[in-house]
Amino acid sequence: MEADHSDLRVTPEDVLYQWSIDSLVGTTRGSYAHLLLENLENRILDKPEVIIPAGLDTFQTINYARSINVVNKLCEQYLEEYNYLVPIAIEYKVGDVEMGIAGMLDRLYYNNLTKDIEVWDFKTDKKIATSNKYQKIRLFDIDECELNKYAIQTSFYKRIIEKNTNLRLGKSNIIHLNIKNESLDRYICEDYTETIANIDWRNI
Repeated sequence: MEADHSDLRVTPEDVLYQWSIDSLVGTTRGSYAHLLLENLENRILDKPEVIIPAGLDTFQTINYARSINVVNKLCEQYLEEYNYLVPIAIEYKVGDVEMGIAGMLDRLYYNNLTKDIEVWDFKTDKKIATSNKYQKIRLFDIDECELNKYAIQTSFYKRIIEKNTNLRLGKSNIIHLNIKNESLDRYICEDYTETIANIDWRNI
C-alpha cells in the first residue's frame, strides 16, 4: 500500500529534491574552489567561471553567490597562511596496478617547516565529523566518519607513492574550507599506510 504523506508539511519528495540541490551546490562549489586554488598557485590572476547550479531559486542563488565570495577569501587566506609549502605536484594522478587503485591527489608539497614531502587535500564539506560511535570502517576498525575516510584516502596516496618511488613522505593534511564559519580548518591525518600495505588485495 502506498504511504500517505498528506499530513506532512514537507513530503519525502521535497526532502529528496532538497538533498539533490544541496549535493549539486556542494560539488559545484567544491570544483570552483579547487580550480581557484590551482589558478592561484600557478600565478594565474583570472578567477574561474562561476557556474550557478541549475534549479536554484532566487534566495538560493544569492546565498550561493555569497558562499563563492567566502571561497575566494579563504583561498587567498590559505596561500598567505601556508606560504611555507612549495608545490611539487598539483591535481596529480597516482595509481598502482597490483592494488588496482588510482586517484587524484590535490597537492604534493615540500613543507619548509617539517622538511618533509607531504600530501595535502582540500575539502569543502559542510562539516567534517571526527568520530562515529555507531559504525566502523571495515579492514581498518576505526570510526566511519569524514576525517577517518579522508585519512584513509590520503594514506592510499602516500602508500602508492612510497611503493612506486624512492620517496618517503611525512604526515598528510586536510584543509577544510569551512564556508559556514568562514574559517580554514586544518586536520593532520592518521597514517594508515602500514594497514594498507598488509592488505591482501587479491582477496578484496
